[in-house]
Amino acid sequence: MGHSVHIITTAAKCIDFIRQMRDHCRNFPVIGLDCEWVSFYGTRQKVALLQLASASGMCLLIRLFQMDAFPRELRDLLGDPRVFKVGVEVFYDGQKLLQDYGLDVKGTVDLRHLAKRLRVPGKFGLGGLAETVLGVRLDKDWQISASDWQSTELSHVQREYAAKDAIVALKLFQHFNRDIHMR
Repeated sequence: MGHSVHIITTAAKCIDFIRQMRDHCRNFPVIGLDCEWVSFYGTRQKVALLQLASASGMCLLIRLFQMDAFPRELRDLLGDPRVFKVGVEVFYDGQKLLQDYGLDVKGTVDLRHLAKRLRVPGKFGLGGLAETVLGVRLDKDWQISASDWQSTELSHVQREYAAKDAIVALKLFQHFNRDIHMR
């Protein structure tokens, strides 16, 4: 998908990459956002992974549960309403981040609302929108989505799955944005 994927487990690394992402957002202030977590017997655990993708080609997989502190740079980016955070049910991801870690997410745009406005046919989940709008098939196998996001190391399949969700969300927004401006 043309993005460089970086796994973040420390505050220092997070600061460095968030600063780069913030710079990238000067030209196009939009990031794809998604979250992954583990559920045990129907009980949702804290968000384990925060995925952020920028239009400049950077995708961050931030392993929140491994970090001992969340840098101001991350809080500022998530809390900046001028930088849109786009995804499917992204508002609820923001609520989970606030509930679990006190990370306040502002400027969320749910892609389902744009799809409805543009009268996109089909299913309004991320996978359905990706296939209908972009012609991209996302592997939404429950065994991956329900896998152990708190494992010591993420598998290649987990990394690919997580990165694609944030990247595709961004690409959908870019597509919808063009459609809206062309009308």
